Amino acid sequence: MSTDTLFSPLGFDGGFTVLMAVYHREDPDRFKSALLSVFNNSLVPDAVILVVDGPLPNSLVHVICDAQLRYDRLQVHHLSKNMGLAAALNAGLSLVKTAWVVRADSDDFNRPYRFAYQAAAIEAAASPIDLIGGAIQEIDLDGTHIAVRRTVESDAEIRCFAKRRNPFNHMTVSYRTALAL
Repeated sequence: MSTDTLFSPLGFDGGFTVLMAVYHREDPDRFKSALLSVFNNSLVPDAVILVVDGPLPNSLVHVICDAQLRYDRLQVHHLSKNMGLAAALNAGLSLVKTAWVVRADSDDFNRPYRFAYQAAAIEAAASPIDLIGGAIQEIDLDGTHIAVRRTVESDAEIRCFAKRRNPFNHMTVSYRTALAL
């Protein structure tokens, strides 16, 4: 049995697109690992939109070119100048054609079952979910585990926490496209 059949994508009814942005200061090796962790996930996205936030050094361009040759689901959108993460993601969001967006950062490694676990959690929820996120494991450049950054879970905790700061680790969220638009 392939890993694709271990989990149902039903939670992501209407499909999902991974949205990522990259800019000139990204480490090429970490970026390559981030892309691999998206495409090697147990639940394969319908599309991956990569927003190139301004000009890039050749080392990053090579990673993107290699990925474009390997993955037909990768769509690359170029911004002529660096606009910042929020603007880059908004530009990418306008290109999403699926019902769900799954965020991934260009310097983070996604666990192999991340997308499947989120789809399963959405499907199993007692009431409809519009946004879901999770904890992150922080690691330094040599791979040493530093800390786990957990988030609040219940509706009441999320509402209370949101008064002080974002209750979600942004690089872990999946959300309904229509609501974000």
